[in-house]
Amino acid sequence: MAESNFLDVFRSAYEQGNEAFNRGDFQTAFGGLPDEFEFYTWPDSPEPGPHRGPGGVIRFFTDLRATLGGWSAKPTEYIDAGNGIVIVAIAVSGMAESVGLYAGGMGFQVWETRDLVPLRCREFASRKEALEAAGLAA
Repeated sequence: MAESNFLDVFRSAYEQGNEAFNRGDFQTAFGGLPDEFEFYTWPDSPEPGPHRGPGGVIRFFTDLRATLGGWSAKPTEYIDAGNGIVIVAIAVSGMAESVGLYAGGMGFQVWETRDLVPLRCREFASRKEALEAAGLAA
């Protein structure tokens, strides 16, 4: 599969899942993940993971949505790092309802796939960390 075609297919699947995520439909967003999938949130997160399989990822985001109502993510950039690895830059925002504060910022996800099947996703707070994790550090 040509690299640009891989990225186009990945982007389309990611954006469909992201639309479901933003609606709070975590079953649709993550229900198709393989059982061996691993999700790691930001390294300094209280629950960094791994969250395994669709059930673990759905539980994590269901719990997060209970704390951060209206949380949403918008992909802003996709970087093909080769070998089935994609970096996704995401703008995130939401309301911390328990304290009534709005929060937002940028995050970066490094997705590892094999034959377009997601195997692992790791989140990073900085572009530099994501590039390094994907093997693209200068």
